[in-house]
Amino acid sequence: MNCEFAYNDGAYVLGALAPAERAEYEQHLAGCPGCREAVASIAVLPGLLRRLAPLQAQEPLPSTIDRLPKLVQSMDAVRAKRRYRQRWQILGSAAVAAGLVLAVAFGVMTLRPPVAPVAAPSPTGPVMIAMTQVVAETAVTAEVALYETSAGVEVFMHCAYPLSSGHTKPYTFRLFALGADGQAEQLGSWMAGPGEDANIRGMSRYHMVDLMRIELRARDGTTLLAYDLI
Repeated sequence: MNCEFAYNDGAYVLGALAPAERAEYEQHLAGCPGCREAVASIAVLPGLLRRLAPLQAQEPLPSTIDRLPKLVQSMDAVRAKRRYRQRWQILGSAAVAAGLVLAVAFGVMTLRPPVAPVAAPSPTGPVMIAMTQVVAETAVTAEVALYETSAGVEVFMHCAYPLSSGHTKPYTFRLFALGADGQAEQLGSWMAGPGEDANIRGMSRYHMVDLMRIELRARDGTTLLAYDLI
């Protein structure tokens, strides 16, 4: 914050202020440490001037009188440059402190253990495992891939209903996940006819440690194909 009396210190020390201005400035000095410090830093100036020869002191040359305002201006300029430099020093210190805060924050982030990646399907496609036939007369075949996620197990299924099965009409199929708690969770349902393939993707609430079996069932609940995890 700039002080309105910031440039009066030189004139005050040299006695160049009018009486009213001097009284006002002295009243200001009582509550302004910055101006008091500025006055103290140039308080030796009158003593230096008194060291002039007696003749010069009694009868100052016109050149000396002419240089007095310039001397005041020079002292004011020095004080202004000093305050400007102090302001930049304060800003520089603040920038260094901010850099330290960012460095500490970055260090804390790098020290944190990396989050374990969640398993995901391969870019070239999931590795599928054939399901076992449970009902001998079923015509469909299927294969599954399982992936553990933070929310549970993600199930991918490819189901084929070949034309050579001898069937002529479509059927409804349902995909189930069976947990260790004895419950069955439906992951999806679809209709397929002879010659059609289906790619099914479902999400189970069970995790691998709790998932016991994957089943492909007919509409009436008959288990056609199964994949056991134990």
